[in-house]
Amino acid sequence: TGGAGADTFAYGPGESGEGINSDTVNDFNVTEGDALDIRDLLTGFVPGVSDINDFVTLTDLGQDENDINMNDNVMEFLAAFDVDADGPVGPEPFEQVAILVSPTPLDLTTLLGYIDAWT
Repeated sequence: TGGAGADTFAYGPGESGEGINSDTVNDFNVTEGDALDIRDLLTGFVPGVSDINDFVTLTDLGQDENDINMNDNVMEFLAAFDVDADGPVGPEPFEQVAILVSPTPLDLTTLLGYIDAWT
């Protein structure tokens, strides 16, 4: 769960996969500077060569009608963030890393500005 201000959510090897290995990131807010650090998940990404769109997807899951943030009664938006560690050339499939719970709808174009994949 993020707090006020910029938070970075870092993921390493083995921290993806639907179900038990997938996180729910509450209060993911790009306007506060929140970011995802996935550089340790990616094995096939080459900065300046690879297209990050071949390695990440974001699926809009709509509004949080079940209020998973424990009855805070604030409208939130859900999105599934998936990563393919080795991209289009390897055998690894896309795996879910997190469900992002955000105060505003998220789209991949915006989210790409808040992903650390190459430093």
